[in-house]
Amino acid sequence: MVSREDAAALHAKAPTAADIRTILRFGRDCFISSKAAPTHLLIHCNAGASRSPAAAYAILCLWLGKNREIQAKDLLLRIKQDVVPNPMVVAYADRLLGREGKMLEAIRTLYAELNDDIDRGMAPGEAKPEIQPESQ
Repeated sequence: MVSREDAAALHAKAPTAADIRTILRFGRDCFISSKAAPTHLLIHCNAGASRSPAAAYAILCLWLGKNREIQAKDLLLRIKQDVVPNPMVVAYADRLLGREGKMLEAIRTLYAELNDDIDRGMAPGEAKPEIQPESQ
């Protein structure tokens, strides 16, 4: 879902700034508690491919600090490779964290790769076939 219109068409609830503020607050609280004892954080949503990765990315950006958005994206992809964080969630988090578009810019390549896969008729995250030159 990339817009409120998409949400309405799918009879779903679009994320709001208040939702993302709650996620960031929870992430901050987990980070603080991790200083006293090891803390594990599980983030999930219905499908696990868009909103939960966006929430995880937002929390990673919060934990790592400003100007480390690419590192947060890379860490997210080490945790789970076939994700495309929801752009509405990322946009809200970007504004709430004062990142001036850097969070969205860091994940832009994921969307380009996804579009390339779709153009080739591949499912997102599907292994890319090796193409061997024809022998003559």
